[in-house]
Amino acid sequence: MDTCRLTQHGNWSGEIKIKDEVIKISPKEFIGTRDRSWGVRPVGAGDSQPMVPFEMPQFFWLWAPVHFDELATHIYYIDNEKGEADNAFAKIQFDDGKEQSNFVSHQKSISYKPKTRRVESLALNLKTAQEDLFEFQITPKVNMFMCGLGYMHPDWGHGQFKGELETHYDTYDLNDDPQDPPFLHIQSLCEVKLKTPDKEFQGRGVLEQLFLGPHEPSGFKDLFDKP
Repeated sequence: MDTCRLTQHGNWSGEIKIKDEVIKISPKEFIGTRDRSWGVRPVGAGDSQPMVPFEMPQFFWLWAPVHFDELATHIYYIDNEKGEADNAFAKIQFDDGKEQSNFVSHQKSISYKPKTRRVESLALNLKTAQEDLFEFQITPKVNMFMCGLGYMHPDWGHGQFKGELETHYDTYDLNDDPQDPPFLHIQSLCEVKLKTPDKEFQGRGVLEQLFLGPHEPSGFKDLFDKP
């Protein structure tokens, strides 16, 4: 994957209509994050020739945009199979225009729900060169299946042409979690606590999760195993 990412936090207005139900969206009640990325992704029709040699897929992805009353944060991790971060990023933006992003240490501790690859809680300790510590506690509450947005969807995946005016929707029971393709990739609505050197904050956001293949700190050894 070769991509460039843009993430924006904001308030939203308008309405969502599903059949005869209309959900009014008010900026005072609805906060959200717009995520946009460009580049080359493995979507659409595949090459007729298989890639050689075959390698076990491995991808460990955590992405957490979070809103607080006085600030917003953006955090993500891409780990290799050893649990080392190939790419780690964190930024805190305060409503007075100040930013904090020069973290020299990113430590994360993940608890999974038993026999799953679903995060039960995520603790992050971010430290600056001045030894200032920013502590996050992220607790998922409700999961959303990303296949509803086209990720890993068997029929309506990204890059699939269905005709000029074709439409489709799926209905999912969020209490029934198969945890197998196409339901591996999820976003969780989360409650978030942040402790800075000066103050503590309560916020909410999402934690996107996609774990394929081995990840030594998590105990994952195979493509889909759930220790």
